[in-house]
Amino acid sequence: MLAIQTEGRPVQLVTDRVFIKANKEGRGEYKSKYIHLIIDTDFDETSTENAIQDGIIKAIPRNSKLGMKVGDHVYTSHFLMEKEYQLTVDGEQVVALGETDVYCKVKDKKITMFGEWNLIEPIKDLDKETASGIIYELGKGNVALRGKLLHTNPKLEALGVKIGNIIAYTAVADYEILIEGKYYFRMLNEDVCAIIGESEL
Repeated sequence: MLAIQTEGRPVQLVTDRVFIKANKEGRGEYKSKYIHLIIDTDFDETSTENAIQDGIIKAIPRNSKLGMKVGDHVYTSHFLMEKEYQLTVDGEQVVALGETDVYCKVKDKKITMFGEWNLIEPIKDLDKETASGIIYELGKGNVALRGKLLHTNPKLEALGVKIGNIIAYTAVADYEILIEGKYYFRMLNEDVCAIIGESEL
């Protein structure tokens, strides 16, 4: 693992890398009134339930134009778990991710998207039934490549897409992420195909 000693000087990154300290608090544990489980997250460390995908920014690129700041609480790709991206700066373990792997920041419970990222609430197919209550087609909870846009960016808004729109998206855009206790699909602007409806938030 690469180790950097700064001797108290601020780190100045010249590429598009962002140094992030992963938030490991509470991961690998389940607590209830009657039980406290310790979960082996190494078994499937990149699953939505186990992956650490949030942390605190420790250093940003010198010429960053995405609005990131040192100290921001951000959500990222599961690469935040990858050992090959880990290093230490003055003895503190951080992960070096590309700017495009950082999706959003959260401050005072407000989510702000970076770059061309969006967060969608997927809409699942429902069971279909006759007027008499006979179910004739099981939706089985399948996701139907459509969802409600809940958090977006200025570039997509400039194309006329608004928060609350029901949108259709590409089949490869079903990357699930847990942010502040809620599950979303995160996707790029290019994955948003069309507006197919309106929804009141």
